[in-house]
Amino acid sequence: MDVGRLDQPILRVLAVRDACYVLKQDGVWYFNGYEAPFSLAPLDSSCAIVAASTAAIVNNSIFMLSNQGVVQISTSGVTIQSGNIEPAIMTQALALSNLSTVAFAVANETDRQYVLWLPTGGGDAYATQAYVFHTLLQEWTRWVKPAAAGV
Repeated sequence: MDVGRLDQPILRVLAVRDACYVLKQDGVWYFNGYEAPFSLAPLDSSCAIVAASTAAIVNNSIFMLSNQGVVQISTSGVTIQSGNIEPAIMTQALALSNLSTVAFAVANETDRQYVLWLPTGGGDAYATQAYVFHTLLQEWTRWVKPAAAGV
């Protein structure tokens, strides 16, 4: 099944309870079905993942770092969640040359958190800070501590 522009690679495919999402640099696609042929539909062609390892599933939704900031993806569409931290994400993080290789995220279902680890500078070999989003309270917290991986 072809998804989006053929010159753009698929960066992540994540499955939630009743659907799969295909994340590419040219958009987000949604497909579902119990057997072939599956139903494929573009969810948002203007939202592009910028670091493949930042996509994580929390509470049956996908959170990821995109060209629009941190977004939440569900069957109802793409919602920007990083409004409160926009300057840190849009003007600082997205400009870093090492973002796609250093940034990653982990999900904590028990604490209802999406934890996005980012480099602070373009020379960082690992993430040096984390932005933690509490999905129930809809609030961000910043941690200043290094991490190269997370569980």
